[in-house]
Amino acid sequence: MNNADKLVKQFEKDYLQGLTKREQACLTMGVADTGDAELDAIITKGNKNKLAGLAMQGLLAGGYCIDDSQNRLNDVPSEAINLADALLKALEQDNA
Repeated sequence: MNNADKLVKQFEKDYLQGLTKREQACLTMGVADTGDAELDAIITKGNKNKLAGLAMQGLLAGGYCIDDSQNRLNDVPSEAINLADALLKALEQDNA
């Protein structure tokens, strides 16, 4: 094992110390099902931010602002957030 591997293992040990196996798994996989409402809210917020970023990339790559209108460009962030919210809602219903 090299020094880099040792540092990663130590970081993981320190980072996850004090968490249950369930909490560790949920944090690692981004699943808001730890049983701790505060931790679940943090995971959900992180997921929303990631999904909104991906949605924004998709909108821009797909030519959503192709007309170069400033109004349309200003709509991109809110549209990305709406898409992220819709996906999270659908996933929540599917997992219920």
